[in-house]
Amino acid sequence: MKRFLIVVAAVVFGFLVAWGCGYAGSHIDWAMSQTPKHGCYEIDHCNVPWWIIALFIGSLFGPSIFYGVVAFIGTKLNWSPTRWIGTFIPLLVITCGLYFAGYALAA
Repeated sequence: MKRFLIVVAAVVFGFLVAWGCGYAGSHIDWAMSQTPKHGCYEIDHCNVPWWIIALFIGSLFGPSIFYGVVAFIGTKLNWSPTRWIGTFIPLLVITCGLYFAGYALAA
């Protein structure tokens, strides 16, 4: 039961990281480039290729699934608290870096 709760906590943490990075990235003024964009970029109003939807779903659920897998492995190997922190902080930095890179490159 303890292992299950740790994995669920890691999955919830992954969702919170995805939501927080998406929220923060959408509210930062990325005024690096003012090139006008043409076309329709909304998933719900436009016809988009299937791989765009797959990327969207992967970027939304990917961190939570990955964090859950890492937590599952960590509980199986009985990691120390130092090992947990040493694993999840770089994962957090990489996840946020990937989200913010997407916003910065789109600007």
